[in-house]
Amino acid sequence: MAHQHDEPGVPNQAAVFINSQLWRSVHLAAPPLSGATLSPQQLAALAPAAGGNVDAQFQNYLSFANDVSRACVEATEALREDRQISAVDRTWLRTRLEALSRRIQASVPPHGPANPAQADAVRVAVERIGPTLRHDVEVYPTRPNFSRSIHEFIILTLEGLHGQLVHRNLDEAFLWTDVVGILYIDIDMRAWYRFCRNVTWNSLYYDDIAHHLDDMRDDLRRIQSRRQAFQRQLSLAKSEFVPVGRRSGMAF
Repeated sequence: MAHQHDEPGVPNQAAVFINSQLWRSVHLAAPPLSGATLSPQQLAALAPAAGGNVDAQFQNYLSFANDVSRACVEATEALREDRQISAVDRTWLRTRLEALSRRIQASVPPHGPANPAQADAVRVAVERIGPTLRHDVEVYPTRPNFSRSIHEFIILTLEGLHGQLVHRNLDEAFLWTDVVGILYIDIDMRAWYRFCRNVTWNSLYYDDIAHHLDDMRDDLRRIQSRRQAFQRQLSLAKSEFVPVGRRSGMAF
């Protein structure tokens, strides 16, 4: 049987956003899955169980959180010196990356000996960063080698941003697709994990989004505006390479 979720009544404005094309193109880890019908078993395989004992799992997640913190610091420091994007966008992006780092650090669960509740929290924390990115499931349904875990996507994106800023070769397509895709990924991945495990995700996701709704709405407008400006630049650049005769419809 195909994977299904009953859509609850709309509890708040968050529900308006999550099925929009713009939202899905920004929140690359957010459910639901589109364009592919997977069985519950296939979906569960996208979110593998955490291996090892609870101590190893805790160290795994702690290392992830510390890696994110380090990579965010490196990227935000590089943004201070950057002149490839506007000062307004640099400030905005630094603010969002700093907030992401704080939330990831705050998500490290407490860990004590022989505490079943804490052990469960540690296991779930690790399993939330292990699933295949929803975007990759949709784009590469038959090519799993092209797919990234959420953990990989976050770290590779932050390191890629830092490298491009340092070398002054910032790719705007990367900035306004991949980089913006990690800004709230800690929120998106909680819902995606629940979706893959075939449990109710909608209402909890709406509640999470509601805490950031104004910022998210403003961010969507900003991202859409910057993407449109970037596309106009690309179109202009292409037209400059077209011979004048062809531009006017004449042969040359």
